[in-house]
Order: sequence, then structure tokens, then C-alpha cells
Amino acid sequence: MRALLDTHAFIWWVTDDSQLSVTARNVIADSGNSLFLSVVSSWEIIIKNKLGKLT
Repeated sequence: MRALLDTHAFIWWVTDDSQLSVTARNVIADSGNSLFLSVVSSWEIIIKNKLGKLT
């Protein structure tokens, strides 16, 4: 399966946040899946960090 992660899903995965659903966790954890992250998500993470919304 190929999956495009949105910004929140990626952040929740790397921070082990409980807001990420079990289904999403299973998709991300499955090594048989190809995961993608948009360049726009990278841009959004940078902005959130500069605004102090990420720790």
C-alpha cells in the first residue's frame, strides 16, 4: 500500500501522540507499505515550529 501522510499524522507518529488512530499507526508501522510526506508538510512543520506550536 502507498500512503501519503498529512502533517498531523506525521507529527503524531514521531511524537507517539495518542491522537493518531490505531488504523493509522498500523499503516505507518507496516514495513510493506510505502509512506510519503509532502514537501508542503515540511514547510508547515517549519512554520509551526517558528510560531512556537511545536516543542
